[in-house]
This record gives sequence, structure tokens and C-alpha cells, in this order.
Amino acid sequence: MAVDPAPPSVDPALLRPARAWYGIGAAIVVFGLVAGAMGFVIGLLNSVSLPHFRAQFGDDETAIVDLDRADQGSHAWLIYADHYTTDDEIAAFCTIDGPTGPVTVTPAHDHHSDGWFLAGRVDTTATGDHTFRCHSGAGLHYAVGYGNDLTGVSTGVLWTIATALVPALAGVLIGAAVLILTAVLRRRNRRRIVAGGASPPSS
Repeated sequence: MAVDPAPPSVDPALLRPARAWYGIGAAIVVFGLVAGAMGFVIGLLNSVSLPHFRAQFGDDETAIVDLDRADQGSHAWLIYADHYTTDDEIAAFCTIDGPTGPVTVTPAHDHHSDGWFLAGRVDTTATGDHTFRCHSGAGLHYAVGYGNDLTGVSTGVLWTIATALVPALAGVLIGAAVLILTAVLRRRNRRRIVAGGASPPSS
């Protein structure tokens, strides 16, 4: 019984693209996954962290706060209370006077951290000094800071997952494409070399 001859061997070092492209493809996959994981952790921490408070004050106290940045999309001046308080309650407890007149408080997503509860968004487009006065009758304390009014745990986590998936998926797709393309081209190059249709590259 005749035995088929073994296929001619080709030195893998002669095949193109070079083996290094396997490493490049794998590195892209790993980089994408690591970037996605880091983005998730950073985003999760941001979603539950408090903004830097520009001022803190108690019931029957007056705080003059320089709101030196205008609203930018979901980022705005926020008012927190040290007990759960709705935006309607804040509107009833507090008066806010800005450079152009009285300012209202609009709803914001639920968020609490380190004993502070997000009560509402300061609805102003004017910058400059704003005077805050609150009286709840319950001895509440308040804080004002500039942050993201979408920083609720559920909303923040969903947004974090969505943004973390982008680099992870991009890395996997691009890296996999590099690996597959490298394997296909090396296989074709080997066939040409075996068939004698192309001489092995010299470098």
C-alpha cells in the first residue's frame, strides 16, 4: 500500500506576515479588555461618588455660593441634604436668589453617598453669586456642588457598562481580525512557496 508523501515543510520564519502579527493581534485584544475593565471600575466609582462641595450650610443659615460654571448637559449645580429630601421639599424649604432673580430647583436622579442625598438640580444658567437660605424645621444640613445629575446608582451603572463595552468590543474585534487575517495570509503564502509560485522572502 502506497504511503502518501509527507507535505514539504516550510520554515515558519519564512512565512509572511511575520509571526509577530499574532502577538500584535493578541495584544490588541488584551488591551481592549483591560481598557474596558478599567473604564468600568472608574465609571462605577464616579457614579457613586459625591461632587466637590462648594459650600455647606444648615437650616436658617445663609450661604452665598459663587456658581462660576454654567450648566453643560447633564452637569449642573446640585443641592444635597443630609437626609432624604425630594426636589419639591427643597423647593418648599429653600429660597435661592441669583444675579437675575429667584432660582428654582428641578428634579435630579436619586443618588446618595457618605450620608448625603441628592435633592435637586439648581435650575440656573447664570453664573456668579447665588444666595441659598433653607428652613426645614428638622435641622437639616445642605451642600452645593457641581456634578452630574445622572449619577444615580442604576443610571450610572448602566452608563458605565455601556461605555466600558466600547473599548472591550473594539479591542476584541480588531485583535481577532488581525489574528485571522495573519493566519489566512500565512497559509496562502505557504501554499505559494510549496507550489513554487513565489520564492521565499529573503527577510
